[in-house]
Amino acid sequence: MASTPQDFGTARMLGIAGSALVLLGILVPLASIVGFILVLVSLYMLSKMLGEESIFRNAVISVALSIAGFLAFIFITGASLFTLATGRAFEPGEIEALSAAGIGGLILGFIVFYVLLVASAVFFRRALDTLAEKSGVDMFRYAGLAYLIGSITLIIIIGGLVLLVSWVLLLVGFIQLKAQEGGVESPTAPMQSPGVATGRI
Repeated sequence: MASTPQDFGTARMLGIAGSALVLLGILVPLASIVGFILVLVSLYMLSKMLGEESIFRNAVISVALSIAGFLAFIFITGASLFTLATGRAFEPGEIEALSAAGIGGLILGFIVFYVLLVASAVFFRRALDTLAEKSGVDMFRYAGLAYLIGSITLIIIIGGLVLLVSWVLLLVGFIQLKAQEGGVESPTAPMQSPGVATGRI
């Protein structure tokens, strides 16, 4: 089924609103969650219009990996902190062993979270690269690259800044998508005059 200009406009506006809300999340954390959901819905609609299911599929994998990393971090660090907190009831030698295990658990939790976060960024970049290729808006490709770089460098201060830049680029990409509306819809055969169609002049 061919998409309509209304469908395209809805997907575009959801992407714009979602990206803006993610940026607003600096001040209101809940806004980031709502914004990311809107971006996912936009990517789902665009993947259908462009006939490229991998756009939404890679985005979903990215989200799943992020959630898995967050849950793993909470579980591992939570268990480590519990170990450190209960170590006071043991003998000095046991306390040292438990402390080492607890600190090791904290480090492990961070490593697991970091690895899954970078893996998530890889899939999100794939989604945006495909969207850029299919829509003709290169800004999506730049946004995906910045998102990956920001995730990799998140362990230093600059990483957070680069992630913010990636969402600004994504916002610009959705805005520029307006010029690509014809590319999203099914192509229409050019109209011919009755004389040309019948061979008469």
